[in-house]
Amino acid sequence: VPAELNVKVGESIRIVNEDERGAVVGIFFVPAEGNVAMEFTTPGTLTGECDVHPSGVFTINITDA
Repeated sequence: VPAELNVKVGESIRIVNEDERGAVVGIFFVPAEGNVAMEFTTPGTLTGECDVHPSGVFTINITDA
């Protein structure tokens, strides 16, 4: 997992957790052996804690298409 991810409006991401315990990845909670998907509809920056990146932070930068 990168510390920072750049996406454009209209793009989407899916975070897959293959572990036996849930994880916080930025603004998302990904349940054990589950996944979370999101399509980005407006520009902005989303930042939150991250259980899987050594920095402990995950940021998504969303720019216009």
